[in-house]
Amino acid sequence: MVGSIQNSYGRIPKGYKGQVANSNPVARDNLSAVTAVRVGTFVAYKDSGVEQISNANKALEAGVVLKSSILDGDTFEAGEAVTVAKKGSIFVYCETACTKGAKVFVRHTDNADLLAGDVRNDADVDKAYQHATATFAETLTTAGLVEINL
Repeated sequence: MVGSIQNSYGRIPKGYKGQVANSNPVARDNLSAVTAVRVGTFVAYKDSGVEQISNANKALEAGVVLKSSILDGDTFEAGEAVTVAKKGSIFVYCETACTKGAKVFVRHTDNADLLAGDVRNDADVDKAYQHATATFAETLTTAGLVEINL
C-alpha cells in the first residue's frame, strides 16, 4: 500500500460552555432548575433550586451551570436536575475581549443579544456586577469561549 503520511490536522476546539476546563477539583452542588437555565451561565438560588441570574437575585449567586452528557441542547427546563460549579475552572461565554488574571463581571440584565448569566470585562453601565473571586484564566482579543477560575 502506497500513500502519503498525514501531517496536518484540524484544530480541536478548546471546549464548550459549561465544561470543566481541567482536572483540578471542582466544588459543585446538585440542584433543580426552578425556571429554565442555560448551560455555562451564572445562576442564583431560588427556593430549593436555581434560576437564571438577574439584578434582583445576584446576591444569591449559586455558580455556573455545568453541561450534562444527557442534556440534548443548551437549556435545562424547570424541574430538571442541574449541576452547578461553585469553585473550579469552567468554560463560559465572554461578550468582550478579556485579559488573563482580570476580574470577571457577570451580566445580570439582558441587553439585546447579550444575555444574563454570561461574562464580560466591565460593568456595562450597571448591567453586570463584578464577581467576588472569579478571574479570567486566559486572554481573548474578541468575544468568545473563555476559561474562568471561580
